[in-house]
Formats: sequence, structure tokens, C-alpha cells
Amino acid sequence: MVGWRWEGGDRIKTAGEVLRPSACSYLSYRIGGWPASRPWPAAIREVPAAGLREWQALTGLRWPVELSCIGVLLFGFVAPGEADPGALQAEAYTRDGRRVPHRIDGENLRRWTLGNPEGRVFEVAPASRPPVGVAVCEAPAEALAIAAAQPRTLVLAVGDRLASSARRVRGHLPRGLPVRLYGRRCALGAARLAGEDLAALGHDVERPWLPPLDAPYRCDFADYRAQRRPRTAVTGSNREHRDR
Repeated sequence: MVGWRWEGGDRIKTAGEVLRPSACSYLSYRIGGWPASRPWPAAIREVPAAGLREWQALTGLRWPVELSCIGVLLFGFVAPGEADPGALQAEAYTRDGRRVPHRIDGENLRRWTLGNPEGRVFEVAPASRPPVGVAVCEAPAEALAIAAAQPRTLVLAVGDRLASSARRVRGHLPRGLPVRLYGRRCALGAARLAGEDLAALGHDVERPWLPPLDAPYRCDFADYRAQRRPRTAVTGSNREHRDR
């Protein structure tokens, strides 16, 4: 991860470390479980709390994370043919497994973006090749949840609203594979619009996945899968997060 680019071509000297056990535990609980035998994607890194001040100085940014934050996860977004990510999305977490929101213009955001994700995606390759289909969603955590549930699917997170996904993923989509869009609750219109755009580009688009209408507001596939995880599946280091 050392050497990941920052917006404008500048280089970040230290951009994170491999995931610590606390980060793996948080992510696994967050998405409803991750297969123990499957490595986490290489496009995820972590900045531990001890390194946040240095990283903020290198990027010139101040992240308003609360004092209980013990790490920030970084998800790398790449354009076709790009070796290093040209954009990152960051998500902070606490020791007890809570996501730390980032407040902008009076709104609490789940994560925040560094750089320009336009035309770039966070990709989770299938556990075995060749893939049997492609899933397109908004967020990295949602992509991980889909990949965990569908190990033979190539999953692409666009880092923004689903309605704008077609122009972001069209350079990443292999031909000949069915594409399914994954949206939040009440996002049927956006999913249909994105599906129509992809179909116009010649892709076979399946019916989108959306949470049930009684799901919580802003619920996505990661939230839905985590809520449906059997309580008996919470073991080991995840047990401390069970009742958050």
C-alpha cells in the first residue's frame, strides 16, 4: 500500500498497513461474516490510531474522528489499467465494533472519500475463476458482503450513488456475464435507471436486489446480511461486538 497516489498525482508516503485482527473482526461483523479461508482483498488497508496524525499531515486533511476510534480502514478505487488507486474511501471504527461517522454540513456520513472516484471502482475478485456474474453496488462494505455470499461473483463498488454507476463501471465490466445491481431500500428507481443505462451498453442486466420495504432506512446488502446472521455465528473476537 505504500506509494498509493493522492489526487493530482502526488504520492502518499505511508498509506496504511495490512489489516490487524481488530479490523478483520470489525469488517466481518459489519458484513455478516467473511470466510475464514478466504484472504481479504488486497485493496483494503488500515491506518491505526497511532498513525492518524502522521497520515493527516501527509494528506493535508483533518479527519474529525472521535477519540475512541482505534483505526481507519482505507478502500482503494482504481480505474481500468491503473496499478495504484487514484481514490480512497475511509471508514473509522471503535474498539467495540462501532462505525465512527464523519459529519459534513450537518449530516453524519458513514464514510468519506479522498480523491476522485469517477471512473474508478473498489473491486472484489471472485474466490475462484472464471466468475459467473458481476454485482454492482455503492459501497466497499456492501461489496464485501456480496462477495462473501457469492464467492464466484466479481463485485464492483462505485463509491457513489447507484444511479450514476453505469458511467463508472462500464470500463470494468467483462462482456458476456450477467450484471446485477444492488441498491438500498427504496432505491428501485435508481437501480432501474442504472440497469437501463448498462443494458443500452449491451450488457445482460438482471433484476436488481433491494432490501425488503420494512428494512431500516438506508439499509444495504451488508446491513441486511449482518442483521440476518445467526447469533451462534458470532464467535471469537466478534463476540464483543454482538450486542452493539
